[in-house]
Amino acid sequence: MDVVFAFDDRYAEQIPVVVESLLRSAAGGDSISVWLVTTATAKASLQDRVRRQVADRAGLRFLVADDRFRSLPTSARPALAYISAGSNLRLLLPELLPETVRRYLYLDADVLVEGDLQPLFGLGMGGAPIAAVRDRYNATIGAQGGIPGSSPSLDAGTPYFNAGVLLVDRAEWTRRGITDRCVEYLECNREALRFGDQDSLNVACAGAWLEVPNKWNYQGWRPDPGQVEVRPEDVRITHYLGRRKPWHPDFPLEAHRRRYAEMAEAAERVRRSAGRTRSASGR
Repeated sequence: MDVVFAFDDRYAEQIPVVVESLLRSAAGGDSISVWLVTTATAKASLQDRVRRQVADRAGLRFLVADDRFRSLPTSARPALAYISAGSNLRLLLPELLPETVRRYLYLDADVLVEGDLQPLFGLGMGGAPIAAVRDRYNATIGAQGGIPGSSPSLDAGTPYFNAGVLLVDRAEWTRRGITDRCVEYLECNREALRFGDQDSLNVACAGAWLEVPNKWNYQGWRPDPGQVEVRPEDVRITHYLGRRKPWHPDFPLEAHRRRYAEMAEAAERVRRSAGRTRSASGR
C-alpha cells in the first residue's frame, strides 16, 4: 500500500504525528510504503527523526519537489490564507512519483488515521481517476456560490469532493490529463480562486470520480452551533479541515485536541526509543 503525503515547510511538523497514526492503525501484516513529497528544507528537518520513527515498520521514501508548485496560485481570499502553497503538490504527484507506483492513497498532513486503510486502498475504482469523500460544507459544485470560473455547462448539482483524502489511479489520472487541466484552471482564475487546488480537481474530475463513505474522510468533528458531535461508525480518517487545527491552543474541541496530543507524544516516544536502541547497538 503506497501512502503519499505532499506538503511544504508550513506543515512539516505535523508529518511525524500523522505517520504514527497511520502505522498504529495498520492491520497486522500490511505492507506500507510511505512517500513524503516535500521541499529540501522540510526534508532536512524531518529526515533523521522520521527515519528513526518508522525504522522497519514501513518503507519510507523522501522525494524533493522543485519550485513549480510555488508558482501555482493559491486562494485569493484572505480568510483562506491558511491554505499552504504545498497543497498544489498533490496536483503534481503523478509526475513526481516513480512509475512503479500505479495506485496511491494521498493524505493531507492535517488528518489522523484511526483504522486500517487497506480496504480503501484495495477498492475497485471502475475506471475512475480518483475515489474521494463528498465535502461536508460544499456538497455540490454550486454550493456556497459555486466554483469561481467554472464553466456554465457544469451542472451546479454535480457532487463535490474534499481533496484531503484521495485514492488515485495513476494511469487513469494521466489518461484524462488531470494535472494539465488543474493547472489550466488555476492559471485562468488566479485572481478569483477559492479552494484553488481542490476546486481545480473538482472541475477536472466532475462526474467522473468515485464517491466513498465519509468514514474515509470524516469532517464532522465540527458540529453546527448548539449541536453535539455525532461520529459515524468505524471512522478510519478524521480530517481537521479549516483554519483551527488540533495542535493549536484555540482548537475548540478538547477530546480531539487531547487525541492529537497523545499521538504526537507516541510519535516522539517511538523516535526516542529508536534513537536509544541505535546508540546502544553502536557501542
